[in-house]
Amino acid sequence: GTLHAYHATRVQMLVSIGTTAIAAGARCAFNDLLAIAALPAFALLARLVGLRSLLSLGPLVTAAATLLLLLSAHHPQSFMTDPDAAGSVPEVNSPAASMLPGTDVLAVDGLDIPIVAPALLAISMMEIFLPIIPLALLPANAGKLGHAYGTLEAVFVLVQTVIVLSVGFMREGSGFSGALGFETAAFVCAAAISLPLSAHAKYPHASTLCTEPRGSELLFGTRSKHKDVRS
Repeated sequence: GTLHAYHATRVQMLVSIGTTAIAAGARCAFNDLLAIAALPAFALLARLVGLRSLLSLGPLVTAAATLLLLLSAHHPQSFMTDPDAAGSVPEVNSPAASMLPGTDVLAVDGLDIPIVAPALLAISMMEIFLPIIPLALLPANAGKLGHAYGTLEAVFVLVQTVIVLSVGFMREGSGFSGALGFETAAFVCAAAISLPLSAHAKYPHASTLCTEPRGSELLFGTRSKHKDVRS
């Protein structure tokens, strides 16, 4: 839910730190394309390190990325190699400050801050990767699968609605800095919830020969050749 709330504000956030709307949209779309192209690599990573590890690490990575976006917007001089250029980067709460006086030319593009581009890419990848993990783990951790998926979807929609509305209120009250701070806190809470869940979660296909589902099974829905222990 927090990732969806971030998705709805990311372009405006980039515009607020000096990026043109076209450049911001193009960068976000390119990051999404890279994330989709990286799905096979994610499948291999899931097989190597395990779904439970990814379930715990994913929210932490996303929280760190949003925190870096927040810090780079308020303290760009700490992340730029040219301190003089950093002084002209507008603050995240003043979208009009990105214009040079009397012109329509941007003073400094927010994407010129070195840490911004990697943080944006990391969040885009988490937007694609993270929703797969709980869905892949659910079959082995629910008695009635249909009811479990329905309950999960209902809770997801409810929580997402609350988070999106909260982010909107934060934007009205304290700008994008408040929204990014709220999203960072939400990702930390998600990490706190995922840690105990991942410690007790079972894998969908558990046997002496195959302790985890293959990555291709996670992403493309193919069945494992190994019998489920429950059967």
